[in-house]
Amino acid sequence: MMFGIAEECAPEPSADHAEDASLCGALCRAHWSRLFLLARRSGCEVHDAEDAVQEMFEKLVRRGLLAALARQPAETQSAHLAVRMRCHLMNRWRDGRRLQRGGAVVIVPLVSDDGCVVDVPDTRAEDARGSATDIHRKLRALARLRMEMKPQNWSRLAPWLMPADDGGTRQTSGATRVALHRARRRLRELMLAAALVCCASALPLIAHEGQGGHAAAPTAAASVTITIEGDERVIRANGIPDHQPGAFPRKGNPNRISPQSHNFRVTTKPQAGAQPVSAQRGWFGVALNGVPFEAGTAEFWSQEWRYEAIGGTMNLGLDEHLAHVQPTGAYHYHGLPAGLVAARGGDDKTMLLIGWAADGFPIYTSRAHADAKDATSALKPMRPSYKLRPGMRPPPPHGPGGAHNGAFTADYEFVAGSGDLDECNGRTGVTPEFPQGTYYYCLTAEFPFAPRMWRGTPDASFMKRGPPRRR
Repeated sequence: MMFGIAEECAPEPSADHAEDASLCGALCRAHWSRLFLLARRSGCEVHDAEDAVQEMFEKLVRRGLLAALARQPAETQSAHLAVRMRCHLMNRWRDGRRLQRGGAVVIVPLVSDDGCVVDVPDTRAEDARGSATDIHRKLRALARLRMEMKPQNWSRLAPWLMPADDGGTRQTSGATRVALHRARRRLRELMLAAALVCCASALPLIAHEGQGGHAAAPTAAASVTITIEGDERVIRANGIPDHQPGAFPRKGNPNRISPQSHNFRVTTKPQAGAQPVSAQRGWFGVALNGVPFEAGTAEFWSQEWRYEAIGGTMNLGLDEHLAHVQPTGAYHYHGLPAGLVAARGGDDKTMLLIGWAADGFPIYTSRAHADAKDATSALKPMRPSYKLRPGMRPPPPHGPGGAHNGAFTADYEFVAGSGDLDECNGRTGVTPEFPQGTYYYCLTAEFPFAPRMWRGTPDASFMKRGPPRRR
């Protein structure tokens, strides 16, 4: 059974697919055991774990990613497949929950034939025992409500507004009951607005999947120019990748890729600052193909507890290149993109420059010299120095509760010396482009994936809102 997956997950035998079948068999033999154990540790029974690995390899075959993956070194293959397996297990669990609830078929319209909004009954009891999707929607609505309320009012009413609330008012004063009634009414309005947005965004997604689920061709060809103007490196691009992106719109991301007018500037003489700078407010950097990198996400339980795009519990619609699309149509990466690396020949024989950070320092893949100062030393995957925090998160209303499992950025903490990289996911050493040495960043297969802080001062052309904050 272990190696029979190669024949089961490959397309019908033909000359065109013979190479895919061979590559699939080789990858299965090399990585089956590790992926199977990963599925078992995630709670799958034996047969479910076998099916999950099989399904994941089947997706690789259908999307034509085997050839690019097979050219990578074994360490990169293993890390890439592990990330894919975690995402596949998360989607598999979510799909199973949806089927238990009746296939997520909408049977009650939220808007009547005459265009009036239908009165939605109080759903607190359903939220308490409902799906993870409904709970996440309520948590986002609660975060919005918390921002609208005064802190003292929120602290007083929060215990009755949590998803586990039994709906009662316990022994409270008349003023508290009135305030609680108003807060619950506003909460239902926020949840209804979120539901209407989800229903509206599902219409183009259903139409797209009805065409076979193939990726729609971008509306324009990739265009990028990189020039040196004085002491600045200027990157002008339309943001269209030079590889085939995933299919958008898709589940978790209803947006379509559209050309942008990126005009990024970075200094050619970067300097490290005394303290790292948070990258939360802007693009972290830009790839050589003109597609920007983004470190964090906009989704949050609260400002202190932001959801993770990769490996978390929220499906943000990432494609096989760890990228998705913003409402503006901007395609952007959250991690190391397989298509970008493959288009530049891979990183198995030499360090591979893939972009520039907003502070001017270069960005490489995870593979770098074992001895940072020796260009003749072997290449190895760099290990980040972040670990999951021990213990539990603060319970509501101070935090989302539960164990630190990687769903939120704050689930991780920097542990100096535990890996090869610093808190900015970088280090100083020699590279092919900088034989005398430079500070450089790495995109890794483990958190933080893309760096969350700049070592130097970012250029204003990468900012989305407001100035960056020093830590």
